[in-house]
Amino acid sequence: MRLHMQLSIVDANFCGWLGKAVEWKRFLGIMEGRFLDRTFRIDKVIRWAPQAQVLAHPAVQRFVTHCNWNSVLESESFEVPVAVWPMYAEQQMNAFLIVKDLGIAAKIKMEYKNDIMNENDVIVKSNEIEDGIRQLM
Repeated sequence: MRLHMQLSIVDANFCGWLGKAVEWKRFLGIMEGRFLDRTFRIDKVIRWAPQAQVLAHPAVQRFVTHCNWNSVLESESFEVPVAVWPMYAEQQMNAFLIVKDLGIAAKIKMEYKNDIMNENDVIVKSNEIEDGIRQLM
């Protein structure tokens, strides 16, 4: 959930979406108050979005992705610069491919923890998010 906070810190407008109900409830619990009040007129956090249509829009300048293969293909098809943050399954392999082998993406974090639903684990640090986003600016 730190991603949205870091986007506001680096002065980047954003539209974020969280697909799972668990993530959405957790997000709302964390983001209450100042963050949502400060960003609601400019930035959007929504439950779902048609990713290909979003990436095709000329206003989209950067894309932070967990790196599933559809996201990799769509971001490249629409020539949108990518920062990767793999979370599970094949996402890490995809991230290594486009960051290390092909050199067409920036990294936020390449490694991940297996228990992504454990709220006590820090999956990625704020400065890692900020650094990855700044690489795309």
